[in-house]
Amino acid sequence: MAAPTAQVTRRPASLDMREVGLKLSKWFLFEVVFALVPLGFNWLGSILHGGGSGINVILGRGELLLVSTAIVAASLGDLVNKGLNPQLRGFKQLLVGVGIFLIVAATWLYAEAAATPGEAATVDLGLVVTLSLTVALVAIILSMACLVVAEVK
Repeated sequence: MAAPTAQVTRRPASLDMREVGLKLSKWFLFEVVFALVPLGFNWLGSILHGGGSGINVILGRGELLLVSTAIVAASLGDLVNKGLNPQLRGFKQLLVGVGIFLIVAATWLYAEAAATPGEAATVDLGLVVTLSLTVALVAIILSMACLVVAEVK
């Protein structure tokens, strides 16, 4: 007589949309908006000191790249810290890999863009702004994906 075999039943992935909405609201306020506050003060300071208020003045030194790095790092930490439905393990690994790549790339770009005042003429401010905005957009999308996947039970 053969020994009975235990069947492993997989629980389908579930997502509480109310929890996800609450989590995304907190994330947006405390990690995105508050992270952008120093850029707002930079903008106000630039206006008060007569330095102009254009986007190149505000984002041309690459600070948004550092803000993007912090946003992604916080979301990656949340994703890695939470348990995950085994069905999404590969997707979680993909998100972590893309997040680490984005952090490294943004940090490198910031190091290149953050020139000392004497080197400022060699930095293409328009390119720094474009790259900063692109990285920030990708960081926000990636961070949202990390938060949603972290909430899957």
